[in-house]
Amino acid sequence: MLRFLQRKSKKGVIIEYILRILNVFFTFTAITALLLIILFLPSLFFAKFKNNTVSQQLESVKNSYANKNNDSILMIKKVNRMAAFFDSKNDDSLITTTIIIKKIQSLKNNDIQIMSFSFSKNAEGGTEINLSGMSNSRDGLTDFEKKLKTDGLFSNVELPISSFIKNSNTEFNIKLTINKTE
Repeated sequence: MLRFLQRKSKKGVIIEYILRILNVFFTFTAITALLLIILFLPSLFFAKFKNNTVSQQLESVKNSYANKNNDSILMIKKVNRMAAFFDSKNDDSLITTTIIIKKIQSLKNNDIQIMSFSFSKNAEGGTEINLSGMSNSRDGLTDFEKKLKTDGLFSNVELPISSFIKNSNTEFNIKLTINKTE
């Protein structure tokens, strides 16, 4: 059919044919690009969401690490304060913790079991000791209390009456105040 046309018309048909091919090519390319963009958007949103989530988790880990580091520093300071309490150079008295523990150990009888003790400072700046334990008999506990009072190392020995209710296997708490030596 192209052979039957004149040259001028032939060129017009060829140009029109090339324009149609280019039009189809660019239309196909535009539709393909539009589909790629539409299909790529969910991945982009998902990647941004994951990035934000990971950033938030990283921040929370950093904050928790900083808090743990602060907790460690606070724990070290607390231990240092406790160590300073047991250091006899910080106190004017010549009585050390070791001497006190040995003295209490020597005063207790076979009926007394000391489970725990704690040291603290009272309002006047003196040292208080809280002893907790178990006594096999009421007489053993009374004897231990008398020995603590007559020893002279302690200015005050407080044993609640409630500790004497049971005749055997009695739990007790004794509050001792150490004499200040000058």
